[in-house]
Amino acid sequence: MSMRPEENSAIASTQQKLGIPALLLLIVGFWTYVSFLTVMQWQLMKDAIPEMRIVNAQTQALQCTLLLPILIGLTLISYRLGYERRDLRWQLPAHILLACVFGVCSRPCLLIARSIIEQVPLIQIFTPPADRPFSRTFALYASSALFDAMQYLVLQGFIAGATFYRRFLKEHALRETLTVQYERARLSALRMQINPHFLYNTLSAIAGLVRSNPQAAEGMVTRLGDLFRRALAERDSELVTLQQELEYAESYLEIQRVRFADRLTYTIRTDDSLKSVAIPPLLLQPLLENAVEHGLHETEGAVRVALVCRAIGDRVEVTVANKSEGPVLGFQSTQTRHGIGLKNVRERLEAAFLDSSEFLFRNTSPGEYETLMRFPFKEHSPRISTEQAA
Repeated sequence: MSMRPEENSAIASTQQKLGIPALLLLIVGFWTYVSFLTVMQWQLMKDAIPEMRIVNAQTQALQCTLLLPILIGLTLISYRLGYERRDLRWQLPAHILLACVFGVCSRPCLLIARSIIEQVPLIQIFTPPADRPFSRTFALYASSALFDAMQYLVLQGFIAGATFYRRFLKEHALRETLTVQYERARLSALRMQINPHFLYNTLSAIAGLVRSNPQAAEGMVTRLGDLFRRALAERDSELVTLQQELEYAESYLEIQRVRFADRLTYTIRTDDSLKSVAIPPLLLQPLLENAVEHGLHETEGAVRVALVCRAIGDRVEVTVANKSEGPVLGFQSTQTRHGIGLKNVRERLEAAFLDSSEFLFRNTSPGEYETLMRFPFKEHSPRISTEQAA
């Protein structure tokens, strides 16, 4: 599957390394720590064993200062080479080679520091005593080079760790962004399923009333226009207020009341404190449609639909139920198949509130159904997002 250019750029951004200022800060901080410990260690040895010939603290401090620009330059090269696991076969030898270069520079920097602090000519400092065996001089240089080379590799380990951690944070942020974008896209797609479904049913009802009751049909057309005006006004909204949803639900129930005349009555009850609660738009209409259609088509006589919204702790509970007063025409089992409307509501709740929502549907008795949903109490604001609501 091909990826769009913006997706490629987003993924590429996760591969960015540390910025140069952060890298320099890490190098200087690490080397300051190592230098301080080294100077203190040799100073304590000199205090403990005065007869030992140990360079003084000023000389070692100057040596570390001279090594710092070399460390920065070599580290920038290592940083340019990278620390990718897939390229480790050639990157690791390169890092080791740079570490050896840094280690080799350690002893000459110490001798230069001695020449400056002790005011001794460089030629004299670099000339080893005649009575010192070459093997001893080589061992001294090798041990010093090995110690500083290991310090260099430790620093590269810190930089690699910081680079990978930064990448992890960017990838984590990208995954969260993609998750939110996916949920928003799914929420929008689910909303688009509702309007055609509802429009088909309502237009069928209007067609049935055009000849028998033109005035009622005209009223339904007016209310249908009002419903779609609201739908268009909220087309870019992921969440609306419960008050807006209740107004939409009442318009829908009025359409159905006109359609079925004296057979349908309804009540809407809600706590005043819930009117500004955030809820996905067009969420109640499928539940009301389910209650109306099943109640009227499976029983004779009047059907009462009740919509109740109440607060339970920090959650909102919405119940839609129908009550039939006539005999049953056809009873479906409690395993009644959920239609597109109920499935849509369940999926939209999950998309909007993730695991914080509940959705229950049951057939309480022949021809009577009850739907219950719970979701977090969240005040609506124009900028509220699906992620914030979760």
